[in-house]
Amino acid sequence: ILKKFKNSNDLDVNSVTENLLNQFKVIGGRNFLNHHEANYFQPSDGIEIERPMISHMLTRYIWQGNISAPVKEILENGGVCVLDSTFVGIDIVPNNFPQEHDRTHNVGFLEHNVLNGIPFPSETFDYVHMALMFLAFTEDQYLKVIHELVRVTKHNGWIEIMEIEYKYINQGNSTKFVQDAEEGAGIDITSRIPNFLRSIDNITDIERKEVIVPL
Repeated sequence: ILKKFKNSNDLDVNSVTENLLNQFKVIGGRNFLNHHEANYFQPSDGIEIERPMISHMLTRYIWQGNISAPVKEILENGGVCVLDSTFVGIDIVPNNFPQEHDRTHNVGFLEHNVLNGIPFPSETFDYVHMALMFLAFTEDQYLKVIHELVRVTKHNGWIEIMEIEYKYINQGNSTKFVQDAEEGAGIDITSRIPNFLRSIDNITDIERKEVIVPL
């Protein structure tokens, strides 16, 4: 993690060390993000890096591709080739970012909490993609983030949201305990995303695609 200071007098080693140590908390021998504004409850260590990679591979297989929006059509209509495009990934946990040697020159990553807003001007991106965040936000937070996605998306651009919708059947006490512990974030948010989108005037041509994946 790199921090920029105005001058050497601003550098308080004890303060910086304390901030770094307080960034994570250890539970059961694993690091977890220690952030009062985030609902991120997954571990933040080397073992956890494999989980989103596996999830990505599974969802790519399920959908037979990485995206569903007609991004290729947008690129062709605009005369822009993929190598001339810029891709930006945002995550609150930098451990999820690929190593520098695994990135191409037009890909960048930003450590940031999107609940504090997306740090880009309005109408910056042609295509915005958010996936698997249904356990990270409460209902109000999710709607707030969607408003930010709309703000940074260009006119006639595309926003794609990919989520999992679990359906519990005959849930017992243990499942109810987990749901109560989610503090407002949870699996039932996914079913309400279409209504979130319809509540925003700037969004048109809303389309929902669903793939059933039985366990």
